[in-house]
Amino acid sequence: MRKRRQRQDKAQSEIIGAILLVVITLILASVLAVYVFDVGGQQLGDRPPQVNFAFQNTTDGLQATHDGGQPLAVERVEIVVTDDGEAPTAVALGETPVAGGTTRISATETDFDNDDIRVGDSAIVAEGVGSGDEVRIVHINPDTGEGTVVARYIGR
Repeated sequence: MRKRRQRQDKAQSEIIGAILLVVITLILASVLAVYVFDVGGQQLGDRPPQVNFAFQNTTDGLQATHDGGQPLAVERVEIVVTDDGEAPTAVALGETPVAGGTTRISATETDFDNDDIRVGDSAIVAEGVGSGDEVRIVHINPDTGEGTVVARYIGR
């Protein structure tokens, strides 16, 4: 009777399987670490608040109303108005008009007089806003001083 030789490939496939398992585990751990620690991106505290504003051009000026989202600390908000150079001259509330220029004020200089701007709060933020003029509500990061536009209105 003849003996059959058994193949010894079993040990090699176990080693390859173990290596693949370690590699897959490392890849999953890396992806999870990037997501949890936000490597290479902004930290959670650096992100601007998510907020919605509704705008209405009234006889008193452009009224901005917090329409939804997170509250904004009033001292971290600026109103920036850019005039298109055509009459009427758009200007941030209480500022001297500059045709074709940009004016800015802190939200503390408007009727947003609370510590926080919350849903339902509204204030007149600009005067003389006409077609082509732009009004931006900008959130200022307290750590970096950089501003992020959280709402924009372009006159019609």
